[in-house]
Amino acid sequence: MVRTKRPEQPQTPRIASQGPLDGYLQQQPGVSGDSGSPKMAAASTPGQGMPALDRIEGTLRDLAASMATKADLQVITTTIQDTLRTEIAGIHTELTAQAGRITATEEATEALTARVAATDNAVARQGGMLLSIRRHLEDVDNRGRRPNIRVRGVPETEGPENAEGLLTELFCSLLLPSPPPTIEFERAHRALRPRATEEGPRDLICCLHSFPVKNSIMAKARERQNWPFRGAQVSLYNDLSPITLEARRALRPVPRFMRELGLPSHSVPNWILGTLGPQPRPQRGSRQREVRTHPAHNSGRRGDPTFPEE
Repeated sequence: MVRTKRPEQPQTPRIASQGPLDGYLQQQPGVSGDSGSPKMAAASTPGQGMPALDRIEGTLRDLAASMATKADLQVITTTIQDTLRTEIAGIHTELTAQAGRITATEEATEALTARVAATDNAVARQGGMLLSIRRHLEDVDNRGRRPNIRVRGVPETEGPENAEGLLTELFCSLLLPSPPPTIEFERAHRALRPRATEEGPRDLICCLHSFPVKNSIMAKARERQNWPFRGAQVSLYNDLSPITLEARRALRPVPRFMRELGLPSHSVPNWILGTLGPQPRPQRGSRQREVRTHPAHNSGRRGDPTFPEE
């Protein structure tokens, strides 16, 4: 006898995970009428699942009613667009104002830069002018001091009223054996500073009336650095302006270094121009060149001031 295989009963697939509607669709514990007694069979009521379906339908209706419609979305979109337009318009206005302020600032900066450049140029020109004025003042001061002689080392044993007598005695002793008959002074006095006690006597400064006499005295004084006079050693110098003395103090290491190297001294004939050669010939003006080259004036005498020599 051949046994046939019983057909398998279809089984309901098990739910692997809990969904949001499982609470409404699945049977709740205690609803099936289980009294907890194992002797009673489970009873099923035909209308038991209807309230759950009603609740589900009500929930779905509420969800559908709470969802935004197309009109609502259009209203929201319009509101967002209007808000964005307003904000963008405000930002555009602020940017336009900022651009105007930046442009004004750049123009003001360019104007200030031009003014600063002009001021720098003016200051540079004024610096050159001040230097030229300083040099002219130094030259004028030295020209005014040219007849002066500064004598250093004469003791202050006598008062200022006898300054001319002391200087006359000193200069006559220097110019021996042929001193001048008289030495005239325009003025003679001590240096205008407080009387020193430790730094030595103040310098005697005199202005001679005769410039040749002053030159002869200084030529003799250059033979020696110190000369004996009344038990002291005195030195004679040209009276120079403070600007010239300051410049010489600044340049004092240069000749000292040259003497240490044994370099020979060299005189500069044109010391005003600062050149070692002769002065250049002055150029003729355009009018003088025309007169010189015109045929009607070729008969002029050579050496006439109208016809400068070549």
